[in-house]
This record gives sequence, C-alpha cells and structure tokens, in this order.
Amino acid sequence: MRKNVLIVYATRSGTTREIAETVAEILRKSGFSTDVQPAKKVRSIESADAVVLGTAVRMGMLMPEVMRFVKKHRNKLVEVPVAAFAVCLAVKDDTPENRKAVAGYLNPLKKEISLVSEAVLAGAIHYARLGVFARFVIQKMVKAQEGDFREIEKITEWSTDVARRFRSS
Repeated sequence: MRKNVLIVYATRSGTTREIAETVAEILRKSGFSTDVQPAKKVRSIESADAVVLGTAVRMGMLMPEVMRFVKKHRNKLVEVPVAAFAVCLAVKDDTPENRKAVAGYLNPLKKEISLVSEAVLAGAIHYARLGVFARFVIQKMVKAQEGDFREIEKITEWSTDVARRFRSS
C-alpha cells in the first residue's frame, strides 16, 4: 500500500509552491502518493501518512499560515513523520555568514513538532509576481536582483532523503 504524503505550503510569489510540486514529483517517483495544498485550504490531514511543510521566508520569518496550520493540526502532526523546507534568498550565496543567518529559520516549527528532515533552499525573485509595495522593498531597500536561484540538485537530493526517511518511518 502506498503511503500518502500531504505537502502543505505557504507562498507569496509562487516559488515555494513550485518547489513543493517538485518535491511531490520526486516523492511520487519514489512510490508515494502525494497531495499538494496551500496551508490556507487544508481542512483535514487525517488521511496523511506523512507531511511535508514548505514555507517562504520573509524578513527572517516563516509565513504565518504555516504556523497556524501546525498549531491547528499539531495532534496529528506529532503522530506522523514530518519534513519541512524554507525558501529564502539568503542561501543563494553559500557563505558561512548566510548559513549562520538561516540556521534558525525553522526553529518556530521545531518548537511545535519534530522534523525527520529539514532544508533551507534558495528561491527566486520575479518582480512581475510581486505587489507594488513588495517590489519597491525588494528593488530599492533590499536591492535584491531578479532571478531564479533555485538549485534543482539540492531540491532533488533533499527530497530523495525525505523519501528514504518516510519509507523507514
């Protein structure tokens, strides 16, 4: 019998959703059944044998809808294996300073539930997907360049590890 994996995400510009879909594809190729849903729309997780949480990071903070999801479904989440990934631009340049800066991004989740695997992955900036205010902040204040900084090799490696851990749970 195939294990059902629910992949829950929160995104502002769509990059985290796209990574969640890539994770789902890799898990399906590894023999799992997957369902990818935005955190705001999930009503029940009772049929999930495992869960992957994905969240964008804005100003060093996880998306609030992911934290609300975890608190709402905590009783079930402590019974199944859970993996989580955060998407941010701080890891697009792999430096000791950046690794230190992102090391605690998933700590708010880990205070609520245990994770069998975690990753902080580079995302993308597409100005056209951003609202006026967010675009202004990114361009003028943060001075972040537009571009796609996702590393499919890291996403694939992490997803494959998640499949292995879910299989042995």
